Amino acid sequence: MIAGLTVAARVVTYVADYQSYKQSKRKEDDLAVRRFILNKSNSARGQTNNILKWAYKNGNSDLENSAKGILQELDLLKNEVNLAETGMRWPFFTPKCSVDANTLEKIIDFDAGILEEMEQVVKALREMELAIAEEEYDIMKGMIMIDTAIGRTRDNFRDRIELIKGQK
Repeated sequence: MIAGLTVAARVVTYVADYQSYKQSKRKEDDLAVRRFILNKSNSARGQTNNILKWAYKNGNSDLENSAKGILQELDLLKNEVNLAETGMRWPFFTPKCSVDANTLEKIIDFDAGILEEMEQVVKALREMELAIAEEEYDIMKGMIMIDTAIGRTRDNFRDRIELIKGQK
């Protein structure tokens, strides 16, 4: 159980009112996690648009294509988060559903990993903006890593939703 508390503490770093999916707070926790992801996605989108504008203005087609790919991944992530089915449709969100501690810990671990990854994406994009401003031209590796991180976040979010859907 100590491990579960540690993982939940990682989530609370990003979502202050997180209740670790107490039976009466499951919908609220899910909504808070999804809102955080959407807010960070919007921040990342703004930063990526800045990079895209710079790339276009300076004729850097590789960077421009990379930024467009990141924007596409962010849009896909946002759609998946927005369309994630929650509420009373899945037994996990009903008061009658009993979830074992291991499954709850897995869901909380997914939350922690997803939130941390999104925070890192925004931080990395901020660093990319600074690198561009300082005319550091070896930034393509960083852009590829950011794109990969967003894809990994999408995969983890889908796995999280499948775990929630599987609860009866």
